[in-house]
Amino acid sequence: MATLLLRPTARLAASLPRAQRLVRFNSSSAALAAGTTRDPAHPHLYYHASPPPPAAPQSLILTFTPGRPTEYLSFLPLGSAPVLPTGGPDLTAFQEHPYFRNVLNAAIRDALDKGGNKGLEYEAARRGSDGYITIKDERAVPEHDRTGATEDILGSVFVKDGKIVPSTYEPLPTYRLVTTDGVCRLPEGLDAHLMSMLDAIAAQEAENARLDAEEAAAEEAALEVERRRIAEEDARRR
Repeated sequence: MATLLLRPTARLAASLPRAQRLVRFNSSSAALAAGTTRDPAHPHLYYHASPPPPAAPQSLILTFTPGRPTEYLSFLPLGSAPVLPTGGPDLTAFQEHPYFRNVLNAAIRDALDKGGNKGLEYEAARRGSDGYITIKDERAVPEHDRTGATEDILGSVFVKDGKIVPSTYEPLPTYRLVTTDGVCRLPEGLDAHLMSMLDAIAAQEAENARLDAEEAAAEEAALEVERRRIAEEDARRR
């Protein structure tokens, strides 16, 4: 599998499956870069070939943003998966990226703090006593009044006097970004906060990449000036 060459964003640095799932691609969008496709069954999911064209891809990088991650150890990828003969990802062999979960949980905390999910607020208000409520991934909706599988529970948060206490949010370590039911889908509201945070990270990482390219070009130009100076001195000595 190709190495994922992606860099942590400083301001966030502090902060599997049981069966094979086949994905049909929608590659008709001219706005997407070569080697990037969108999953039509998911509102935000994109696949980026690694390595990018024209090389034959060995794996696909999964993100919720359309642009290919530009930084080493980026916070944008959910992870990667091998390429199936159909061209889609083999999600049974999904490998989670180490930084995405930091963003996911930061977005959930931010949304809870800002009242970002009406469904959770309603559940908290109708609760008869103080206690914890769970936050569930919506890729697999459990039967009425069922808790759901632990791999689909993002975490829990304490409710006091019918109000959510955002500081008490605790992620559940058994939660999986990818299961046989699909890829991570946050409840409405939490989802919007996550996408807003990812868009900001993508913009920052793109700016970092631009600055790195400018710095590299300036260094190369300085080296070229020095090479010419040395060549001219050598020519005068002859």
